[in-house]
Amino acid sequence: MILDIHPVYWIDHAEYPFIILLLVIAMSLIKKIQIQPQWLIIPDAMGMALFAVSTAQMAHQFGHPAIIVAILSTMVSSCGGIIRDSLCQEIPMVFKKGATMYASLAFFGAYLYIGLSDLAVFSDAINMVATAGAIFASRLLAYKFQWRWEI
Repeated sequence: MILDIHPVYWIDHAEYPFIILLLVIAMSLIKKIQIQPQWLIIPDAMGMALFAVSTAQMAHQFGHPAIIVAILSTMVSSCGGIIRDSLCQEIPMVFKKGATMYASLAFFGAYLYIGLSDLAVFSDAINMVATAGAIFASRLLAYKFQWRWEI
């Protein structure tokens, strides 16, 4: 919506809301499972990386300045975790004091994507995979080694 793309992606691809509906129904039929927070780190890091790089690619292709690309990429990739935690009635991970690096990794990842794209050495697909891999790995390392921004 921010990039003024109409209609919104999921409206043209009705299979996504349908799959989500099926997953919600399936999960409601399964007995309550105690989910451990550390189980979520891998899918969360993967989602953050994929949303960050896909947003960076789209914004960069529209010709936006690098800072705008990085801000949009950070906003989009962080919102998934914020919505997830809010629906679980928890303080979103990105808002917790002392949380490990999260949004900043998406921000720097967007710059990595822009740099790789502007170098034009590799195809866009390789740039996206390399960037997503770097964001994913850095998020897992930040979690494992408790990397934080100390202000």
